[in-house]
Order: sequence, then C-alpha cells, then structure tokens
Amino acid sequence: MKIRILQCDPFDPQAEDQVHRIRHQTGELIIEYIQIIDAALSKETWDQTILCSSAAISPQLAASFKEPVLILSPQTISGYPCWKIQKGLMDPWNGEWLVKMISQLVLHKQRLDQNQGLEFVKVKKERKLSAELEHLLKGTKPKDYPDALWLFVQDRQNDTLELDTQELPFPVECYWMKQKAEVNVACFLYAAA
Repeated sequence: MKIRILQCDPFDPQAEDQVHRIRHQTGELIIEYIQIIDAALSKETWDQTILCSSAAISPQLAASFKEPVLILSPQTISGYPCWKIQKGLMDPWNGEWLVKMISQLVLHKQRLDQNQGLEFVKVKKERKLSAELEHLLKGTKPKDYPDALWLFVQDRQNDTLELDTQELPFPVECYWMKQKAEVNVACFLYAAA
C-alpha cells in the first residue's frame, strides 16, 4: 500500500527541523510525507492521500485527487473521511511524527475511510503510565473515554514510564520513537459522533 501525506500548511523557513519530504517503508507499506508545493512534481500513483492542515482544506483541493482522500485537520469537509484533531499537534506540524503515527495506525488495521477524533496530549516523562492516564482521565466519565490510546514514547532509556498491568477500559498501544524530546505524546482516538 502506498500512502502520501500532503502537508498543506505553508512552509516555515524559521523552523530548523521542518522537512520537505520524508519516505518511510515497512514491508509493503510505503508512506511519503510531502510539502504540497512538491506534490505536483510527483507522477507516482498512490492508494491513499492524506491531506494535513491546521486550517480548513478547500473542497476543490480534496476533489482534485483520483485516489481516496483522508482529511487530517481541526476542520472537517462534508463527503470526505476526516480525522478531526480536537486538541494538540496542530501548529507546527512535524512530518516525522505524522509519518510514524500514520504508519503504526495503518499497520495495526486502523481504517482510513472512517471519521474519528484525535486528541494529542503531552505526557510527562517522570510519571508512570498508570499515574499519567489517571491524571489525564480525571473527571472524565467512562462513556467519554477514548476508544484507544496510542502512546508515542521518545526515550528508550526512561524506565519510569512503563506500561502497567492495570486493566484499562480501552486498548493502549506503545510505540518507541527514535528522537529525543522533553515529553512523550499520547494520542487519544475517539469514534466520530
């Protein structure tokens, strides 16, 4: 399966770590992150295009692709599957994060043709996962719990952040990132209403 993630936000020359293109392959899954400016140069065929933006995407842009389109944005478009970002990870975008997140979700059979909500929360590295989840879910009614939680852990050396044996009412997946950062990131997945 070949998926391209098109970054629709304008390129920021002040961002040192912003990249124009990333290609990631795991088995038969190929994911390519491309700044939208470069996208017109590509003559390749794709199985899926994911349009990412921190603002609304025009219906004309979404309709211009032959392959199925998924919108990843705080704004939805009628007639297209959308992963609505309800909180976090909107500005600035990080191509490496998006590629790894989409790669893991697809490899774990997350469907790209259905609506869902995403909420990104920074996770303190000093806490154990059970304590952090308890803190994040404090005051949340069980009916409002997420359908799943993805935890993107950025430091393999940190043994205080561990997946406890505590039984949770939703699945928790942990994925190790190779980059260093001050915090880890939790991605809550919600079924679209």
